[in-house]
Amino acid sequence: MQPPSREFRVDRLRVVIHATPDAAAASVAAEIAARLVEAPTTVLGLATGRTPIPVYDDLVRRHLRGELSFARATTFNLDEY
Repeated sequence: MQPPSREFRVDRLRVVIHATPDAAAASVAAEIAARLVEAPTTVLGLATGRTPIPVYDDLVRRHLRGELSFARATTFNLDEY
């Protein structure tokens, strides 16, 4: 059982602190998936590198199960270089 997350606001920004990296990845993937279902033409800025890989793995699983489509979305890959 996962410990609960903490949530608070800083001005208009919602901050969520999760107990584990896996819980954070699942939460972020769920937020992205919900947004894509609600607004299929969503524009996403996707980080590169190793940190977001668990999020992308979750999104790929949802896509392969037929739960999620990126067909109408636009993505920009964000790199720090």
